[in-house]
Amino acid sequence: MRLRLLIPLLPLLLTACLYSERPFVAPAELVAPSGLDGRYWVVGSNDLDAGASIVSFSHDAAGRVIADTEGVAEHEGILPPRFVRIAEPDLYLSINDTNEPTSYYYIFRKEEGGIWKSFDPSIAKQAPFMDARAKYLDAIAGRYGFALDAGGEGTAIKGPVSNGQIPALFRDKDFLAAIDVDLDATYLPLTGSTPSAPANGDRTEDSPTDGPLVFTGTFSNWQGTVQPPGLEGSYLEEYGGSGLAKGATRFKRRTDGRFDLIALNDLVRPVAFVPLQADTWLGIEEHNSVYNGKPDRRYLLHVLKRQGFGWSWEGLTLAWSSKVPEIARARVQAISAAAKRHDFHFDENCLAGETTPEGLLNLLRDGQFSVGILLYGGLERTFYRKSEIVRRFAKPSRP
Repeated sequence: MRLRLLIPLLPLLLTACLYSERPFVAPAELVAPSGLDGRYWVVGSNDLDAGASIVSFSHDAAGRVIADTEGVAEHEGILPPRFVRIAEPDLYLSINDTNEPTSYYYIFRKEEGGIWKSFDPSIAKQAPFMDARAKYLDAIAGRYGFALDAGGEGTAIKGPVSNGQIPALFRDKDFLAAIDVDLDATYLPLTGSTPSAPANGDRTEDSPTDGPLVFTGTFSNWQGTVQPPGLEGSYLEEYGGSGLAKGATRFKRRTDGRFDLIALNDLVRPVAFVPLQADTWLGIEEHNSVYNGKPDRRYLLHVLKRQGFGWSWEGLTLAWSSKVPEIARARVQAISAAAKRHDFHFDENCLAGETTPEGLLNLLRDGQFSVGILLYGGLERTFYRKSEIVRRFAKPSRP
């Protein structure tokens, strides 16, 4: 059972979190976050949360943080949270100990207007190039004597947590860049009977929406591409996940080893395919247009999978942003360094450079680069073969 930060009234069972046996943290590492003392409205982000609570923060002579949820008796399963600063000026790791003994980890951040936010860190379990990402994360954890073990409840940090190295792991920018965070709760300063408004705008808004991963460079050749068996032909395309027919789409072989993807309006886009694993390919889709009176050529990247009904086609996005700016900066630095190592230039969601399909695939399989790669739901497409359409819509024969 997972316990939400500092709110003992609301235990939550979550499927994505970071936890370990109770770690040793040197007393000199522990801090009371500056400016945290006071009373707050606490608004949880989870649907199970039963509205806002009021919590008071203070600290004792030894600097330990004391949290008191008003109107709630002390919960025997929760110990006082321990805070460690992991980035200047106001980014903290909150270590939430229980009597199990198991400790859960949160990211705690001070925002403008005296607002605080807690974030639930996790490591993606389902993402493209997950094997490369897992090896990269294991190598980072290994720097401090740890290993990561993904299970049903979340990801466990295994190893000698008594070595005092948990703070160092969370301070490691490579590790910060590789974790995902979800908003857990917002702490609004309570002035009188109402929460105070943030000054000079609210720095706590969600991060920018990541767009599709775009390659704006050039391919020196198309060597290494393949033609997925059985792909050529006509299909009925469906609007992503809607069940509504979009129209006819056709894949036609080209002489250069690629396919033409021909849509209902006769829009033709060449696509190259590179094998990823059984029945799965990386699709490199060419887009041509005119921008400021000049030809503009760029490529979108997709994952093509063979399905029982035909094919699924999902776009790749590079999630360089984050709800936590310090994590966003670390991720951009990590992704940029990996791109440079493979002779690419990275600028937000765009890659540039001269390469080959194999060179591009090598970059995507670099664990440091893959920390930001996700499937982009906005580019999901499905292609139904004719036999599947006939099967679905055939009238049942009369007895």
